[in-house]
Amino acid sequence: MMGKLIKYEIIKSKLVFLVIGAILGVTEIFYILGLTTDDTEMVGLSAGFLVIGFYCGLLAIFILGLTNYAKDLNEKCGYMCFMTPVSSYKIIYSKFVVALIESFTAVAIFITLGLIDVSLASAKYDKDFNLLKSIAKYMGVGVERVASDFFGIVLLSVFRFLILYSVVFFASSVAAASANSKGGNKFITFFIALALFIVFILIEDILPTISVSSNSIMSMVLKNLPAIIFESLMSIGLFTLCGKIIDEQISL
Repeated sequence: MMGKLIKYEIIKSKLVFLVIGAILGVTEIFYILGLTTDDTEMVGLSAGFLVIGFYCGLLAIFILGLTNYAKDLNEKCGYMCFMTPVSSYKIIYSKFVVALIESFTAVAIFITLGLIDVSLASAKYDKDFNLLKSIAKYMGVGVERVASDFFGIVLLSVFRFLILYSVVFFASSVAAASANSKGGNKFITFFIALALFIVFILIEDILPTISVSSNSIMSMVLKNLPAIIFESLMSIGLFTLCGKIIDEQISL
C-alpha cells in the first residue's frame, strides 16, 4: 500500500516535473548547439540558464512538497485521500518520501547533466581537463576529500529535509485543526513553524558536540551527531503527532 501511495503522490506532481524537464531540455539543446557551432556566447548563456533553471526547479519541487500537504488538509479534492482506509501515518510518510525522492532525483539528474556537459566542453576545448581534480586543486585538498565532502552534503541534506518537512507538516496539521477544517490559517502555520525552529536552535546550542580534528564536512557531521540524532527523533515525533491530529482533531 505504501508503494501505491508513493506512486499516487508522484503522479499528482508530474506536471511540475514535465515543465521543469521541458525547460531544462530546451536549454540543454541550445548548449549542445553552441558547442557544435563554436558559439561560445550561446554555450555560456545556456550553461548559466541550466544552473538557474536547476535551482528554480529544485525550489519549486521543495515548495510543492510542503504546500501539497496543507492543501490536502484544507481542500475537498485533497483531503479525500485521508478518508481512504489507509493509515494517516502511511499517507504522511509517503508524502515525505516522495518529496525526498523527487528532490534527490532532481539533484542526481543535474549532476549527471553537469558531468556530461563538462565532458563535452572539455573534449572540445581542453582534453586534459578533469573536473574532480580541478575541484580538489581549487579547494587545496585531495580527490578523496572532495568525494567525502559530497557524501557529507548529501547526508546533511537528508537530515535538513527531515526536520523542515516534519515541522511544516506539524504546523499545517495544527493550523487545520484550529481552523476547524474551514481552511488552514497560514499565519498559524508560519508562527508555529517559526517557534519550533527557534526552540530547536536553542536546544541544539546546549547539546554537546563531539571533538574532531578535521574541518571536512563529514567531520562536521560527526561533530554535530548529538544534534542530528535529536533532530531525527523530534522529526519522527512530529510526524507521529501529525497522524494523531488528523485522526482525532480534524473532521475530514
